[in-house]
Amino acid sequence: MAKFPNIKLSTIYMGGGTPSLIDSDNIKDIVGYVRDKVCCTDDIEISMEINPGTVNSTKLRALKDVINRISFGVQSFTDSSLKQLNRIHNSQMALSSVKTAQDLGFNNINLDLMHDLPNQTVKDAIFDLQTAVNLNVPHLSWYQLTMEEGTEFYRKSNLNIPDETVLNEIDRNGLSLLENSGFTHYEISGFAKEGFRCRHNLSYWNYNDYIGIGAGAHGKITDWENCRILRSAQMEYPTEFMSETDYLTSLMPVGADSLPFEFFLNKSRLLTEKISINEYESCRTGTDYNRRRFYLSYGFR
Repeated sequence: MAKFPNIKLSTIYMGGGTPSLIDSDNIKDIVGYVRDKVCCTDDIEISMEINPGTVNSTKLRALKDVINRISFGVQSFTDSSLKQLNRIHNSQMALSSVKTAQDLGFNNINLDLMHDLPNQTVKDAIFDLQTAVNLNVPHLSWYQLTMEEGTEFYRKSNLNIPDETVLNEIDRNGLSLLENSGFTHYEISGFAKEGFRCRHNLSYWNYNDYIGIGAGAHGKITDWENCRILRSAQMEYPTEFMSETDYLTSLMPVGADSLPFEFFLNKSRLLTEKISINEYESCRTGTDYNRRRFYLSYGFR
């Protein structure tokens, strides 16, 4: 972190893969090391993705001393759907993990939920969402199943995925349920009650800087001195990443022609904020773009 002596961390996010498999003492060491080396805000948000099948009350109690925001990868409260998704937990384990975390004093909890699952009906999808709402958590990530190339789901040809008519009904009923339950739809797949929007994700979409550490991680750094944006991308495979001695050696500048696309691609994720040209020019891209050139290139006047 010596390369960034003036930074002040406001969020730490442990995610990707299943970080909850790591021993709680190791998690404490990692967070402790970061806090020791880098200045952090007093109210820093420290999040961790947790698979319900990897924790118990003992582990959650130990993590309470380290993190203050949990993101449970529930995906569904229907056992048949969880089995199809090859999840290691069942619905009871998910319910138990959430309630245990609440009993231990975690009040900033997110649940990840998927819809448009194989053989899923509108009733099934709304059941999952209603179950999450009934748990009284302050944040939900509710998103459609995506068939990513190279995954087992992508290779299967016999999946009975709901059609557009069913998907539209799921969206319509689900959005209505969430709105009536006190959630604000502030990000494409993010829904939060007052005061519980994910600060880490907001930082991404507002085009702030972040440092990505770990195999496959990526980052963004503003080089104010030279008025440019730098991107970093770590080795994808753990063994290759662990052999790297300086994870910032591959910093690459973002081309000026790519900055408008990058900036607006991120900002468009947010549904409750206006996009400001002044923000683009003055404090997010490190570039003083010619305003008329920018307007014309995007069809504005």
